[in-house]
Amino acid sequence: MKSTKPKAEALSMAEDLRLRAESITKSFANVSAHNPLEIDRQSLDALKLCHELQVHQVELELQHEELNRATAQVHFLLAEYSDLYDFAPVGYFTIDGDSRIKRVNLTGAELLGMERADLPGMLFRKFVATASRNVFSGFLNGLSQSQADHVCVIGLAKSGGDPSFVQLNAMPSATGELFRMTVTDITERMLMESHQSDQAERIKELSRSLVRLQETERRKLGTELHDRTSGNLAALGLLLKDLGEHLPPPIAAELAPKMEDIQALLVETTRSIREISSDIRPPLLDHCGLVPALEDYISKFTNHTGIKVEFSGGTAMSIDAELESSLFRIVQEALTNCAKHSHATIIKVELRNPADKVVLSIIDNGFGFLPDTLFEASSKPGLGILSMRERAEFLGGKFRLTSSQGKGTKVTVEFKLTRAQRQAAWTRRQHDRRQAKGTGPV
Repeated sequence: MKSTKPKAEALSMAEDLRLRAESITKSFANVSAHNPLEIDRQSLDALKLCHELQVHQVELELQHEELNRATAQVHFLLAEYSDLYDFAPVGYFTIDGDSRIKRVNLTGAELLGMERADLPGMLFRKFVATASRNVFSGFLNGLSQSQADHVCVIGLAKSGGDPSFVQLNAMPSATGELFRMTVTDITERMLMESHQSDQAERIKELSRSLVRLQETERRKLGTELHDRTSGNLAALGLLLKDLGEHLPPPIAAELAPKMEDIQALLVETTRSIREISSDIRPPLLDHCGLVPALEDYISKFTNHTGIKVEFSGGTAMSIDAELESSLFRIVQEALTNCAKHSHATIIKVELRNPADKVVLSIIDNGFGFLPDTLFEASSKPGLGILSMRERAEFLGGKFRLTSSQGKGTKVTVEFKLTRAQRQAAWTRRQHDRRQAKGTGPV
């Protein structure tokens, strides 16, 4: 808005001109009968003065019009600001250090379920849900002690309505005595996040059930494959041997090479079935635990691939069968990946069991790769890495993969143990110590 100083100056100048005009008019009346020349001179001055008065009158009229336009503009902007303030999509509050409401817009009053006229003087904290009052008190204290913006999420006990969740954003005013606060309704967002969290937990539980079912079926398949075929193959071998012994010598001599080939094929088939059965579900994992099962698998892996594997697993671990199965499968998948892709010559497998967690690390000295490019559109990530990650995350574990070209790859999996699992691990360690001292049962 324009300043009023030019208007005051114009009024002062007009008043001065009026006084001068009155003085000249009086002088003109006194000398008009005696001095015609003086009359002419004073007439000219009066005409000039009248012109100046007319100019200032026009100027005052223009300033008056401009002042009217500025006043109308101020009223328009004030009305526009009021509309923007009252009908904003968030609540606007002005509160003091005790949360007493000084001013509020229509949206803010609606969020509290009150009439706006009734809110000034009321305490905002009275509308805060009981579970959020400590959070709101800390929010207020932070505002009083710092000039920075503050943010928090609280629940509101809406008057005459359902509870809601809101986000508060506030900052001190210029004087620091009052605080400007916006209140944003995030109830729908919180409900959606809660629903998504529930859905994610359901999916995770279904995935765990699927893994458990898969391991159960593996165990069943491995057992049936071994039990149903091994006995039959052994019996077939005995029958062939008995048949060879009862053949006439000339025929036995003629068929001896073929009989030897059949016997060798039976032995190889029996060995293959045992390996397949062991890969499906290692019997050692069920009967002896994770560490012996890994030692046996790593030994077979080295014999089959020629890759040296250094394993450090400590003593037997007292963890549940589900976690043991997942750790075994992750090692199995990691070693298979190394044999297929890394061209490694040495692999280190480390299994540690501190008091509150289990940590598995697999490190190779292979070619390595760039993890950032693993999931690009042009890249085709192997199922092995995805399977390891999923197995870890299904049981609430953390999966980390680090690699660089020419410097090998490291896979780390970490699981937090529950209280029951920690108690079982402590009991197992005490048992191991007694056995080591010779005081425990043999």
